[in-house]
Amino acid sequence: MPWKDYENVLFFAGLIPRIFAFQFLLSGNGPLSSVWSFIGAEDGAVLYTPLGILLGYLTVYVPLCLMILYAARRAVPQDHILAAKDLGASWRRIQYSIVIPAMKPGIIVALILPFIVSLGDVIVPDLIGGSQVYTATAMILDFVKIDDWGSAAAVGVFLLFVTITAISVASAVILRSRY
Repeated sequence: MPWKDYENVLFFAGLIPRIFAFQFLLSGNGPLSSVWSFIGAEDGAVLYTPLGILLGYLTVYVPLCLMILYAARRAVPQDHILAAKDLGASWRRIQYSIVIPAMKPGIIVALILPFIVSLGDVIVPDLIGGSQVYTATAMILDFVKIDDWGSAAAVGVFLLFVTITAISVASAVILRSRY
């Protein structure tokens, strides 16, 4: 099938329409607003709040995590699972003894990669968080707008340090789990 080569592209094709739909859902007159009001929350609007940004990040990055986890699960040797079943292992024992240890690098990558990508994300915080929530990326953009390149570089170096630390910790965990 010719479309099979492009099926992963479809996961990311609708980022902007998804964010605009999410703006409607999280706005003061959106469907989630009435649910929040019914529960008893003060103001039903979640748009332009940290919770809204978190929900926006989840909608954007959960598909990425799921693709990574799916690939990691497909890489687990099926003969190991079948051998464990033949030896009488329960489903839970198979998951904890075979599947999760074999998927550990994929699980760590599924946690680290969206974190790293979200550090440079400008769209979700800007469209869902507005000016109410100030992220490091927005801070860099503000410094660049006022020609304060030194401060922008300092924040960028800090984000680079955070990213390198996260990758180093993830690499250490992955390497330790292999031996």
